[in-house]
Amino acid sequence: MAIQLICLIDDDEIMPLLISGLLKRLTPGMAPIRFETYANGQLALEGLNQTREGAFPDLILLDLSMPVMDGHSFLKHYAESFANSHPDTKIVVLTSSLLKEDKLAVNHYAFVKDFMVKPLLLTQLKQLLEFECVK
Repeated sequence: MAIQLICLIDDDEIMPLLISGLLKRLTPGMAPIRFETYANGQLALEGLNQTREGAFPDLILLDLSMPVMDGHSFLKHYAESFANSHPDTKIVVLTSSLLKEDKLAVNHYAFVKDFMVKPLLLTQLKQLLEFECVK
């Protein structure tokens, strides 16, 4: 399954620029992968609620530490509202957190496929685009 839409949920203003640049390097001459961003979990939930049929993200990159609604709260709401209706969507936690507790907490969710520490490397994004990430 080819990734057509990536959703980044992160309050760091540099992350969209970084990921957009990495995507361009990985997909030269190809149709661009659509990419949307949200500054916190609440905005992401609102955006996902408004997603039309067939336009749900294939991959969600989620930071844990954000204002308004953090990544842990987002995962809880996502599990309740979206996980069953969008089982093919993969979530990868992309955070600066090195806390063992954070990793253990997100591993509770089967739809979370990986836990990566920032910065995201080109090789890591390539693996994610190929869905080679595993728990």
